[in-house]
Amino acid sequence: MDKYNVRKRILRENILKAIGVKVETGDQIDYGQSRGTFKTVGDQEHLDIINSYFEGLSMGKIAKKLDRSAATVHAQVHAHDKSIEKVGYCAQCRRMKGTHENLKANITRRSA
Repeated sequence: MDKYNVRKRILRENILKAIGVKVETGDQIDYGQSRGTFKTVGDQEHLDIINSYFEGLSMGKIAKKLDRSAATVHAQVHAHDKSIEKVGYCAQCRRMKGTHENLKANITRRSA
């Protein structure tokens, strides 16, 4: 058997499937980065913010719990809602397999 036929046979047979290897692709999780005086919000922290907001915590309480500013919490909740309006889901929540990936938070005023 020549090289061409061997390659053709390998392409025809799914070797990975035959040996039980499943290949998955997807977006990589963002863990946040330290930028000197501030740290970016990673996917897990974004999910923590959204989950806490859906549990009924105020932005101030979430900020205190995560040692972040209330403005950062507000920005994350706002970005979550905007993403859902634009594409129908929140990419950060989806990457983390969050339960609120397609539910808007609908920012309301809550007492701290």
